[in-house]
Amino acid sequence: MKVRWPRRLSTRLSLSLTALFFVTFVSVALFAVYNVNRIYERSVDSNLLGIAHTVDERLASPEDTPTGVVDDLSTAAVSIELIGATGSRIAYSAPLATHPLWAPRSLNPAPPDHEVFRTSRFNKSSTRVLVMPSQHAEDGVAAIAVSSLAPEFQDSIARLLLIVGGAGLLGLLITVGGTLWLSRRSTRALQQLAGNVSAAAAAGFEGELATPAGGGLEVEQLSTALHDLVRRQHDYLRRERAFFADSSHVLRTPLAIIRGNTELLERDADTPERTEALQAISRAGETMARTLDGLLLLSREDSSSTATWEAFSLSDLLQVLAGETRILNAGARVVTDIEPNLDMAGDPRQIRNLLFAVIENAAHYIPGEGTIEIVAHRREDDRAEVAVLDDGIGITPDEAAVATERFRRGLRARRLNPPGSGLGLAIASRIARLHGGNLAIAPREPRGTTVRIVLPLLG
Repeated sequence: MKVRWPRRLSTRLSLSLTALFFVTFVSVALFAVYNVNRIYERSVDSNLLGIAHTVDERLASPEDTPTGVVDDLSTAAVSIELIGATGSRIAYSAPLATHPLWAPRSLNPAPPDHEVFRTSRFNKSSTRVLVMPSQHAEDGVAAIAVSSLAPEFQDSIARLLLIVGGAGLLGLLITVGGTLWLSRRSTRALQQLAGNVSAAAAAGFEGELATPAGGGLEVEQLSTALHDLVRRQHDYLRRERAFFADSSHVLRTPLAIIRGNTELLERDADTPERTEALQAISRAGETMARTLDGLLLLSREDSSSTATWEAFSLSDLLQVLAGETRILNAGARVVTDIEPNLDMAGDPRQIRNLLFAVIENAAHYIPGEGTIEIVAHRREDDRAEVAVLDDGIGITPDEAAVATERFRRGLRARRLNPPGSGLGLAIASRIARLHGGNLAIAPREPRGTTVRIVLPLLG
């Protein structure tokens, strides 16, 4: 099973530092206990070796017997055992009556010919044992075994482990609390910086990006880098808006001249071909005018001025646009279901451009005898919902998610209608937002596209 690492930085830092402290503490504690135990064993071994040499020297004296030496040198903590060449016990301390220090093996019962230290259990206590060959093998003694009980040392080790464990637990709690406090204090500046960036993005990257206080050098460096990024983004958006605005203003004058002179020529048109050509020029001029108006809207980040707003009938406007669509797309079938008396306040020219762009977009991508449905009704929240549905080439969910962005066109749309600019739906969405509404695009089953526009109505 895959372990999920926490997403919050403060939690990750706390867990990492706690794990590091735990591993380090346990390693140091084990090393310390091991070394203390080794030092004690060396001290005990040295003492046992001294006792064994004393026993060996006493055995060399003709005045001492093995039993007498054992009785003289045995204490409550030290036990002595004299071993024969065959592994038999010649003499031993009273506590060893039932627990011999040397347990001969069946294959080799003889005692060792060199010094052997080992630790064993005796009466539920740890016992350090030395078996040493005798240098004065009198009275058949081949080896000397000496043991020393260490109950006090074992208690000391237990107390040491308890103290070390308690200190470790306290240190662990301090580490967890301290790392949580430090990490949250350190990441608070990052959270403030993220909020400042979000606020700057919501404001259109206007103004300066504030640097949080108390974040340290790394936060200052990150804030500086983000400030430079915000400044460059602001400059880019400013140049883009200036380009759209300047282009629109530059093209407005020649476009007005073209449209005016086309209207004059249409009055004196004397042939059907000339009349049709002039009408095509006029329609192209209207399209350019709508596009330029949309570019001006896209270049402005402020709210739309309400100076040009007026009350008008959305129902009537939709009926007019449906009739024009039938004329301009003779092969298409236009079906309407428009609720009457849908009155709203807004800029009639902009709303017309909005609805025309959506309906025109549907007409571009339907087959020769396809169907366009225009449905409008009043919702319970006193807002109008206008739906434009078609059975054309359709759109994928991924394409629908970005369809209202500038210069976005689906692959099938580019193949079917290459001259498109990718600005129509972006302009339409902008107009809807300026009027307090919204525009949404979604695929339609089994084929086609649905565009829904929501606009506020008069009460």
